[in-house]
Amino acid sequence: MLERVSGSRFLRRRTVDRLLRDPLDWLWRAFHGRSYLPPYSMRQFVGGARDFEAAGVWFVDELFRLGLLRPGVRILDLGCGCGRIALALARDERVGALSPRYDGLDVDARAIAWCSSHIERGAPSFRFTHADVRNDSYNPGGGGAVAEYRLPYEDASFDLALATSLFTHLRAGELTRYHAELARVLAPGGALFASYFFFDPGEEPAARRPIRFEHPVDAVSATANPLAPEDAIAFRRDWLEGLWAEQGFGLAAGPFLGLQDTAVLCAQKPRNSEPSA
Repeated sequence: MLERVSGSRFLRRRTVDRLLRDPLDWLWRAFHGRSYLPPYSMRQFVGGARDFEAAGVWFVDELFRLGLLRPGVRILDLGCGCGRIALALARDERVGALSPRYDGLDVDARAIAWCSSHIERGAPSFRFTHADVRNDSYNPGGGGAVAEYRLPYEDASFDLALATSLFTHLRAGELTRYHAELARVLAPGGALFASYFFFDPGEEPAARRPIRFEHPVDAVSATANPLAPEDAIAFRRDWLEGLWAEQGFGLAAGPFLGLQDTAVLCAQKPRNSEPSA
């Protein structure tokens, strides 16, 4: 989520949007036949309100192009937000013909409540769960840390995991934990479609994106904003490749370099039910 800002600044912006922009946005959505979309105050912080629907459709098309959507596929959308991908999946007739099972998980309780009441109602095989972990912007009163969090799913219970615009806001320990947990809940041969920011120290800034990662966070990552590092964090590509191998992932497709860098990873071996933090 490139528009994400941290802490109290984010909360103030979303409150202002909810009070001032959401009423006008409700009229706009009703007039244009898009009442199925979440309100502006939610869409704006998931890559931008204007591109919300188009981005979701792009992701679904990309999943089809990569051969990741198959009959009966069990999908986990980690960091699902207010349903950018979920809504596109639920509205796509090609996806409906596959009879998928979808689980969305996010720290934003308000977004999860919206998805539960609006998407689940028309798509009973879709389920949304709130992850009660601390996040300065979306869940400041959360009950635990990401680095200690265990996903609320059984081992090997998914065929496909999605993590888009999530790992771009996490620190190394949090990233490691989520990869360990995803390796646990993915069935052997399952796939992870994820986005990152790659960087290599000493290289010129990537021309493909306007963000410059000039401030080290630790030995393996850098941020564009030292005052709020989680706004955007990039990781050394060699470190990420080592993490993937350590957690039993193999590179199946990509990486595809762009504004965010995406990769498809394959879960090559089952994980223990209690991964290390």
